[in-house]
Amino acid sequence: MSGEDRYGAIEDAEAILAIHRALDAGVNCVDTAAGYGFGHAEEVVGQALAGHRDQVILATKCGLVQDPGTTIARRDISRSNIVREAESSLRRLHTDVIDVYLIHWPTESTPIEEAFQAMDDLVRAGKVRFIGVNTPESTIEHEPYGKEASNYTKSRLPVDTRVWLETDVQLRDRYGRILA
Repeated sequence: MSGEDRYGAIEDAEAILAIHRALDAGVNCVDTAAGYGFGHAEEVVGQALAGHRDQVILATKCGLVQDPGTTIARRDISRSNIVREAESSLRRLHTDVIDVYLIHWPTESTPIEEAFQAMDDLVRAGKVRFIGVNTPESTIEHEPYGKEASNYTKSRLPVDTRVWLETDVQLRDRYGRILA
């Protein structure tokens, strides 16, 4: 569903069926991104979760945008883009709240404080429950602004907005307690 055949072409109906089978098997976390297929993956996930939304932790990501007339993505974690992407993601996913909203990658062009303030405002507005950075900390500390993003997440955000997604897809709070 990446829209780029990165993992092979997948028909929407097949993707929806796969998500339904995963839910039936007990999967309770669905992860997508606005950048996957430039919104198409979110549309398909939104269709698949119709009638099942309350069964899953829904995670999506922001910060990759496509310029009109191109197929190339660029990073943009500016306040205006994060807010715009969140509103678009909510619409495509057919939901009124995103459980976990992640920055795909920090960038040098936008101070991480600006990005996290925008995301924190989305939490306070009730549009997002938890926020973070998609790039694992072991990688992020070697990227520009990576360490600052990690430190900002840990020290400046309200406690209820700090989470980590573990590799076994467990959502945990800052004390390591499993949330769902």
